[in-house]
Amino acid sequence: MISNQDEVIKHLKEKCSQLGIELDVAQFYGSRGQYTPFEEQALFVSRADILIGIHGAGLNMFHFLPFNSVVIELHKGTVANKNSENYVNHIKEGAYLTMSVSASARSLDLGKTWGILEQGIRKWSQLVPSQSTAP
Repeated sequence: MISNQDEVIKHLKEKCSQLGIELDVAQFYGSRGQYTPFEEQALFVSRADILIGIHGAGLNMFHFLPFNSVVIELHKGTVANKNSENYVNHIKEGAYLTMSVSASARSLDLGKTWGILEQGIRKWSQLVPSQSTAP
C-alpha cells in the first residue's frame, strides 16, 4: 500500500498541467465494492498515451493501449517482468519503463515519481513526434 497516493496524484497532475498535459486517474476497483466493468476499463485505457502504475494485475490493461504508447511500472519490492517489457517494446511498438521502490517504503518519492513520468513523456514524444508536448 502507498500511503501518499493522493499526494502523488496531485503532484503529478500539477506537473503535467504545467506542460499542458492532461493526467486522468483510473480507479477501477474502489472502496465500498465499486467496480468498473471490464469493457469500460479497456475503453478508458485505449484512449491513453502513457500508463503508469504499481506492479500488479491492474497494470495488465496495457494490452489495450494504442500503438506508440508508454508503460511505466512501479515495482515495490518486485522485479520487472521481462515478458511485459518485451511485449510492450516489440509487439506494441511502444516503450516500457520501470522504477523500483523499496519493499518497505510506505510512500512514493514525489521527485523520483515525477522523474520517471517525465522520462515517459519524453519517450512518448519520440514515438509520436508530431503530437509532442514534451519538456
